[in-house]
Amino acid sequence: MAFSIPSVTDNVYKFYAIFGLTLIVSSVIGSIQLNRMNNARIHQFAKDVEAVHQRDPEFANAKDSPVVASALKQIEVIGEDRKGFKRLLLGLVAVGAGISFYGFRQWQNGVQKMDDAIKELELKKLKLEVEKLKGQ
Repeated sequence: MAFSIPSVTDNVYKFYAIFGLTLIVSSVIGSIQLNRMNNARIHQFAKDVEAVHQRDPEFANAKDSPVVASALKQIEVIGEDRKGFKRLLLGLVAVGAGISFYGFRQWQNGVQKMDDAIKELELKKLKLEVEKLKGQ
């Protein structure tokens, strides 16, 4: 008994196209999630700083408070991380677009043209068979 795993695609170029699109969609979703997460963290740090300002007015305009200094450092780190992750995600989008473009182009120009030609020949063959049957 032969066991075979069904293939999602019938050729490698279609797989390239689908994989490239998956990279693009994943990068966009990752970017949105990363942005939401960082915004929530910054908002929490801002709340912490505000709480320190309300609790201790002497630190209202100074960065002497350890809580304020830590929050400001965390916000700075988040900003730097955002830049790096943005570059990474843009790189993944570019790679995904390149792979997808290559896959779609090869599929359309190579495989699909042959499939269309085969189907056209099969249609001609069927028409000839129908004409032959009508003639009998």
